[in-house]
Amino acid sequence: MKIKLNQSGLKKATRQAGQHVAAEYQSRLDEVHRDYAGRSVEEVKPVLAAAWASVGGRLSDEELVRCAQAISDGQPVVMRVKDA
Repeated sequence: MKIKLNQSGLKKATRQAGQHVAAEYQSRLDEVHRDYAGRSVEEVKPVLAAAWASVGGRLSDEELVRCAQAISDGQPVVMRVKDA
């Protein structure tokens, strides 16, 4: 038995799934930004790490510091989904 895959449909489904996941992460980033903008990086880091982990992710130390610094500086962090 052979199964044919619709490449276009598969790409669309993958893109939609990626956008859904990114929206979950973005929601957490927005919450941390709203509640912690202007606070010290050291205050933001553990909250950001916990928020990220709550949706199943983990930031590298470099990413955690970079994002925490942006939030501390009052700058929003925006998720972007790249097309493959």
